[in-house]
Amino acid sequence: MASSQSRANASEPERCPRCAGLMVREQFYDGNIMSCEEFWGTRCLACGDIVDPLIIAHRRARPTPINSHRRWSPRLLVR
Repeated sequence: MASSQSRANASEPERCPRCAGLMVREQFYDGNIMSCEEFWGTRCLACGDIVDPLIIAHRRARPTPINSHRRWSPRLLVR
């Protein structure tokens, strides 16, 4: 039974952690002229977010801010 569930999960498309768009596997190049290393990652077709193992490690290591600053804040209207 566990194998059928793992096969079902493997057939589901990977979703973007930011916008829930479809992620596609893609090969990237680091852009350094001296090394020009290749690596595999995923890119969101909707928002363009790129995720690879190094990005995931950095996101996990980054602490969550206590008081996150929002770009907007809802205001309470009092009359």
